[in-house]
Amino acid sequence: MAISGYADLASVRPGGTLTLFVSTDAPRFRAELYRVGAVRGPPLPMTPDRDVRAGVQRPPGGPNADWGWQPFTYAIPPGWASGIYVCFLVECDAAGADLPVQALDRRTYDGPDRKVMFVVRAPAGHERRIVFKVPTATYAAYNYTGGGSCYADAGGFTVSLRRPGIGTGGVTTYARAGTPYPQVDWYDPSSDRATLVHLEAPFIAWLEKCGYAFDYCNDFDFEADAAVLAPYHLMLSVGHDEYWSERLREQVNAMLHRGGNVAFLSGNTCYKFVTYPTPWQLTNRGTWPKAGRASEEQLTGVSYVHGGGRWESTGMWDGPRQAVGYELQFQDHWALKNVASPLGDVYPDTGEPSGCIGYECDGAKATKQNGVWTPQGTPGDFFILGQATLDGSWQDDLDHSRACTIGLYTSPGIAFAVGSVDWVRVASSGRDPNVANLTRNVIDALSVAEPGWSPLGGQITSAPLPVRHADGKLEVFGRGYDGAARRCAQLAPGGGWTGWTGVGGALAGNGRVPSRLAWARGSEGRPVIAARFADGSVEVLSPSAPGGAWGAWVSLSGRVGSDPAMAASADGRVSAFVRGYDGLVYVQQQAAPGAAFGGWAPLQANSADRIGGNLDVAPNADGRLQLFARGGDHALWTFAQASPSDLHGNWTSLGGSFASDPAVGINADGRLEVFARGVSGKLYHAWQKSPGGAFSTFADRGGLLAGNPAVARNADGRLEAFARGTDGAIWHVSQVAPNGTWGPWSSLGGAFAGDPAVVAGEGGRLDVFATSPARSVWHRAQRTPGSW
Repeated sequence: MAISGYADLASVRPGGTLTLFVSTDAPRFRAELYRVGAVRGPPLPMTPDRDVRAGVQRPPGGPNADWGWQPFTYAIPPGWASGIYVCFLVECDAAGADLPVQALDRRTYDGPDRKVMFVVRAPAGHERRIVFKVPTATYAAYNYTGGGSCYADAGGFTVSLRRPGIGTGGVTTYARAGTPYPQVDWYDPSSDRATLVHLEAPFIAWLEKCGYAFDYCNDFDFEADAAVLAPYHLMLSVGHDEYWSERLREQVNAMLHRGGNVAFLSGNTCYKFVTYPTPWQLTNRGTWPKAGRASEEQLTGVSYVHGGGRWESTGMWDGPRQAVGYELQFQDHWALKNVASPLGDVYPDTGEPSGCIGYECDGAKATKQNGVWTPQGTPGDFFILGQATLDGSWQDDLDHSRACTIGLYTSPGIAFAVGSVDWVRVASSGRDPNVANLTRNVIDALSVAEPGWSPLGGQITSAPLPVRHADGKLEVFGRGYDGAARRCAQLAPGGGWTGWTGVGGALAGNGRVPSRLAWARGSEGRPVIAARFADGSVEVLSPSAPGGAWGAWVSLSGRVGSDPAMAASADGRVSAFVRGYDGLVYVQQQAAPGAAFGGWAPLQANSADRIGGNLDVAPNADGRLQLFARGGDHALWTFAQASPSDLHGNWTSLGGSFASDPAVGINADGRLEVFARGVSGKLYHAWQKSPGGAFSTFADRGGLLAGNPAVARNADGRLEAFARGTDGAIWHVSQVAPNGTWGPWSSLGGAFAGDPAVVAGEGGRLDVFATSPARSVWHRAQRTPGSW
């Protein structure tokens, strides 16, 4: 006896109806359903139990025909979880008992017949943050059932989607016998490469064992639903995800543009362009450039053109591969936490080759500059985290780059690519903690959502520095992982934003301990930016004219122990303040407004206490600059100029015990008010009792905070303070009235890893910026001045 079948193309939702198309010479059969996951239990309950159907035999068709088998409908229970499901078709008697003559192997989801795969999506309105895209188009392209596939006849051959064998239940191009390509995986010969059980099923089981919960969709869903990815913050592309349609690619691009993320834990990804001439047929149009479209490299950041496949002289994609791993760069990157280099060359437990690179892989064309791989022709701010250099045994790399690349870019969401078909096989094996750790780092960081915030992208290792130009436009600066400064600018006041571009430099800092830049605007309207460089010096950057192009960094020389603070004096000269390695504070000031800076000079001190951490500075109502810093005793200290033109003065302790750098705001009446996080995690503040006068004792504003606060004044004159809470959200508290008392804390949401920064933007609205765990910058602006 024989039985086989296929399912609806689009996924079904819980409570919906699944149609199976079945042919059997048995008088009766039933459907036995299982969900692919970490554990396979007994068959899932259906209504009615052991739903016996009358068998109908239909003839097979050709590889591009609608086989037109008898449809049978099944109600999917409303409580079913989203997932990949496999139906075992069971020939049975009238009571539903198995017929003893059937050859059904229940030990595996794989098989040339008697198995049908389908996908259940999440109930609408109840989606999780992560969606796993099942590569059904690639399964379909490699499906050889009926005597042909569009892989074997690449470049225009059309195949049917209404025949057995998408993921399981058919014969694949890579089957072990009876097809033109008798190949199996050297590293895992238990299953054919073009089936669900080879790469995706083990990886799904591993993800679930790690505690991840996610939804599913398949490639065909994108043809009928223009909003498949709308509810999600992260899409996973896994294993061998080669064949993509234009609609699928457009939706993934749209996800990135709205700030969602994509993890390409796959290789040979999006290499081939497919169309659907009818709803049930798929045509391989060859590569995207051959079809007149932009290369897949503009989506994924990497390409098979620069990588290739491991080809044996026997004509098979088989055999042991070069034992090579990724040479890692930027070891302080968030994705490389607890990851060692080289990555993926051998299994740490035995030292045997892991085969993590390949058997098909994608690379980025790159050259090594100053010992660092620098990409060429990749999108936006793509940068290479790791690169494996391949030897001559790898074929099909059309430009002979021969590389497998791990890298990422922002658009403004993050696209992260590992470049290897076999990445998930090694991750799910449990034998390489480096591959597993990187995979978890990526999923953990990219699945975090920031509702209510707008993405700006970027990959910065400093706190963001928002700068307001005289015309009201904002720019955000930060340090990239390569040490160079990067900027992202508004197109118009209150408008959209450009992508990130570099402005050079070799700034101090790393990806684990964020640094801080500072700025001030002089009397001529030009902003001046200062940053500490890797050699310990401070350098400044300014445009040639207000609103003009940015010039080159100019060194202020010296070696300093803190990030700079900046302010403009009453006469328009900009001053930079730093902490020296001796714990004293030094200042360097422009000789005249807009002129070059003079040398460093120490501030007069009347205390033996040395300063720790970073400083903040603001002008008093009478023009005297006043400096704030945390002392070696953890108290907050302040220093005020004796007069606007005299840098002499005295340090005075304001008391308290603090765990953060200070942030100072200016009340509407000119009184300074300083904020810092106490060792208890609460926010404390003290204020001048009169403009330029003595300070109050510290008052407790409450909160449960992490990191450093930021403060700014609303257009209506009320001060507003911001800080990251221990829950990762950005919290804010504001004065009830100008110069007055304070209201309660309120959350702006999000899940951030860095301190907030705030600036008064267009029309007096406050604009707040913060960095995600993936070091991407997010932005939130008041709806109207004073209102979020």
